[in-house]
Amino acid sequence: MKNIILVFLLAITFKSTAQKCISQERLVKRISTHPELGFKIEETDQKILQWVNQKERTDVKRQDIIQIPVVVHVIWNQNHQNISEEQIQSQLDVLNEDFRKKNADRLTSSHPFSEFTDDIRIEFCLASKDPFGAFSSGITRTKTAIKSWNDNNYDDVFFTDRGGKNNWNPDLYLNMYV
Repeated sequence: MKNIILVFLLAITFKSTAQKCISQERLVKRISTHPELGFKIEETDQKILQWVNQKERTDVKRQDIIQIPVVVHVIWNQNHQNISEEQIQSQLDVLNEDFRKKNADRLTSSHPFSEFTDDIRIEFCLASKDPFGAFSSGITRTKTAIKSWNDNNYDDVFFTDRGGKNNWNPDLYLNMYV
């Protein structure tokens, strides 16, 4: 599961969007100040390739659907930033449509790259239990005194004692921050 989550996170990190996403810039900056992160990413990439190659040899057609439990950490300062559960769920629904090739804007068979698309049989669902086994909505909400995140305090969002929220075990959950 950890490998699948990392692939997903890297795909999100490197996907270009209409709005400028600074994730790539932050990753490059982190690797420059923490070279061990670059080695860890490379090591994980190799594990992913090994896993994929093994699956391709052993699975003719994978029938199961992999469900990835998601925890969404909503870090907010003003009420309008404390987004609703409905808004979070709607975005997971869109993500699931894309990963299951059920999205309305998927490539049609006449598109030259359509043969490279597939239902990859991954679904994302809000975690039903927290790391301690207690029932959960899969959403944490943290009111913070921090009014904006910038290069000087960006990492603080990931730490409760710095005004953010500690992540849940990334081997078991996909952590998303809003």
